[in-house]
Amino acid sequence: MKPMKPMIIVSLAVISLLGAQSALAVLVINEIDYDQPGSDTAEFVEVYNTGPDAVDLFEYRLEFWNGSTNTLYNAFSLLGTLAPGDFHVVCGSATFVPNCDQDVSPDSDLIQNGAPDAVVLTRLTVIIDAVSYEGDVPGYVEGSGAGADTANLFESINRYPDGVDTDDNSADFYLRCATPGEPNAPDGIPCEDPVAVEEQTWGDIKALYR
Repeated sequence: MKPMKPMIIVSLAVISLLGAQSALAVLVINEIDYDQPGSDTAEFVEVYNTGPDAVDLFEYRLEFWNGSTNTLYNAFSLLGTLAPGDFHVVCGSATFVPNCDQDVSPDSDLIQNGAPDAVVLTRLTVIIDAVSYEGDVPGYVEGSGAGADTANLFESINRYPDGVDTDDNSADFYLRCATPGEPNAPDGIPCEDPVAVEEQTWGDIKALYR
């Protein structure tokens, strides 16, 4: 039986490694709003947990990359625990972004306006998800870059349905209503204030479209 032990150890190590690798993929960048009219004070990035278990965000961080110079211009370690099917919103100003879980600095112009730029989610320096927009940022794009956000206060680029990731930013992200901390909306919903639209929540309104 002794010659079998090394094989068993190796097999267990491989299984453990595969499990660790699959665990890396449960978080995705789900929504980005980087452009508003005038000063960009309502910018945010939303991270979504697609997996069945809660995730400790301690080892994760968001990186912001300037595509013109291919340089990192900001980064933030994530805080807290993210429940399955839940959202973690990182914003420049919780005053202007509803459901903001992590208010960071600066309060305005937090996220560069593209042509191209990228937002990247990493865990211990390993890239978990990358979203390039308004073009392709080398090394930080899946497939080809997503389209542009607009200066409309109530629009963002986001995935629909939430968490769908085909490894192609241009196919996965749509210009639709900004819904920080809420499920993303299908096309056809008027984009208004996500805090109160005719005194209903976004969840109530979008339930009518599902």
